[in-house]
Amino acid sequence: MKSEDIAMADTKETKEKKRPRSKGQRAYLILGGLSVLAITAYLGYGWYTGNQASTDDAQIDTDIVPISTRVGGPVLHLYVKDNQNLKKGDPIADIDPQDYEIRVAQAEGDLEAAKAQAEVPSAKNGVPVNAAQVAAAQAMVTRTEAELRKAEADLARARRLQTQKAISPVELENAQRTAEEVRANSALAQAQLKVAIEQHTFSTAKVKSAEAALRHAKTQLSYTKIIAPRDGTLSRLAIQEGQLLQAGQMLAQLADNHTYVIANFKETQIGRMKPGQHAEISIDTYPGHSFSGEVESLSPVTGARFSLLPPDNASGNFVKIVQRVPVKIRWLEMPENVSFKAGLSTDVTVYFK
Repeated sequence: MKSEDIAMADTKETKEKKRPRSKGQRAYLILGGLSVLAITAYLGYGWYTGNQASTDDAQIDTDIVPISTRVGGPVLHLYVKDNQNLKKGDPIADIDPQDYEIRVAQAEGDLEAAKAQAEVPSAKNGVPVNAAQVAAAQAMVTRTEAELRKAEADLARARRLQTQKAISPVELENAQRTAEEVRANSALAQAQLKVAIEQHTFSTAKVKSAEAALRHAKTQLSYTKIIAPRDGTLSRLAIQEGQLLQAGQMLAQLADNHTYVIANFKETQIGRMKPGQHAEISIDTYPGHSFSGEVESLSPVTGARFSLLPPDNASGNFVKIVQRVPVKIRWLEMPENVSFKAGLSTDVTVYFK
């Protein structure tokens, strides 16, 4: 009996010694299992997200066209209201055109006067006076040149005859005098031709100048009608009927109806990004909905380079900061009854495959 009691006591003591060891082993096993799960989850997440890049630094954007007046004057009519949707060519406002109509009339009168001066027909054949003067001067030049050639030939003949004592010295002097007179007449004809050509050129240039002035006056008159340069929604309207405007004054902003997304990805995310890759876009205004897009282009510089004071890393103190590169994303679908307003915040995920 004593030996059995001793054996039972030893067995009980052995179990008590092994019990703490088995609890420690279970703790290590649990810790190891959790570690394996964590590593598996990390690797799985890395594998799942390794072919994509996401950012919440993104917003909807659009092209905004400032509308300003090119001529000054009081606003005669205003056809639009703030936040109104417009089509290209829709009227926005009219500026009082009276002053510009007067300028057009003056320019038309100047043009008629210039044409009258340059193109008055002659009484004989209906050729414009300036052109007729040029033709007459040219004919006189031709005539005097022929007379000069004859006079010089006569003078040369007289000199030969004088050498042979066939004519008197008086006849040689007469031939010389005649040649000099004809030479002077030829020079005068050349000068008159030059003057006629210059007058004709001046008259033609004056007509062209008057035509240009008339076109300018008509163009200024056309600017009194302000129209929408493209489709869009008018915003920030800053004029009223009767208001006196100055040339170049801002009237309103026209936001294009076509929108897109600008996503600012970190420089560490764009290594594999390129145009044509698929993108998923979620908009804070429409939670639970996802919209499809496509990478259209990547900015050639980081967003910081467009700032008013770009960072200068050549300074003495330098802290490396991850830069962001704007990426333009176009919509692949435009759902009905959904308004994509510029400035709305979005989350963007780009898939590299």
